[in-house]
Amino acid sequence: MALSLPPPGTYKIDVGESGVAFDTTHLFGLGKVHGTMSFSSGSVEVGEPLEASSLAATLDATSFSTSNTARDKAVLSPRFLDAAQFPTFAFASSGFRQAGPTWSVDGTLSVKGAAAPVPFEIESVVVLEAGFRATATGVIDRTEFGVTKAKGMASRRLTCTVTIAAHLES
Repeated sequence: MALSLPPPGTYKIDVGESGVAFDTTHLFGLGKVHGTMSFSSGSVEVGEPLEASSLAATLDATSFSTSNTARDKAVLSPRFLDAAQFPTFAFASSGFRQAGPTWSVDGTLSVKGAAAPVPFEIESVVVLEAGFRATATGVIDRTEFGVTKAKGMASRRLTCTVTIAAHLES
């Protein structure tokens, strides 16, 4: 896909307009779980060419929500995310690449002191007057970050859709 690109420059992620939505399953794959997480900070450097771009973002682990209080409390506990000890997740890109018509952002996600590579496929980019809005999708394997409890009851993988609204820094 041909991407509409904002002008090169440094863009600050608008944490109020950005976030992560995720889908997974539980109960041995029979039940669907939808949830969200919020950004706490981040920036995007749009390069020329696009391959020279970079992205760094921090997510607020304590913002994890599935709208089920008991499940959210369990996931935030030391048994799973241990959000009290590890209150943030971090993503740092290692490159932007094109494979055919598709663009991807490769990077490293750090959760609970563990880091693993996670690619995100860019779904869309909308250029705004002083910034842009982008959507990308990736699959996270929770076991790569030491989140291994409740095998079978909680899916190993989460499909994450990241929406970033960013504004040119002045």
